[in-house]
Amino acid sequence: MAAAGLLGAAPRTAAAPELIEMRSDPLGSRVWFDPIGLYVEPGTAVRWTVRENVHTTTAYHPDNDHHPLRIPEGATPWDSGFLVNPGDHFEVTLVVPSDLPERGTDPRRWPGASGRAAEVRW
Repeated sequence: MAAAGLLGAAPRTAAAPELIEMRSDPLGSRVWFDPIGLYVEPGTAVRWTVRENVHTTTAYHPDNDHHPLRIPEGATPWDSGFLVNPGDHFEVTLVVPSDLPERGTDPRRWPGASGRAAEVRW
């Protein structure tokens, strides 16, 4: 493979990505993800889609705001940046095999934000 890690390294198949919806109440004071947990096989694409408010999806990795490493060694970390509009989405293909937990989203990336992270295991 030309690229190592998680982003686009696996050949895509016709299979649809696994979906995680990023949700919140109208004020953004309560944030959640649906589903809150997901198990996927290596090579599976996962797509986070905003339904309300503003969200991010960020791999727990030292390169991302000095988070502790919670993705497989050798995997490339991702950070969607702010997804602002309903329907905005970010997708990664998880290709490095692991049974480590990965908190795929971090709604606490800015002061005052709170919520639950969607856990993706692969």
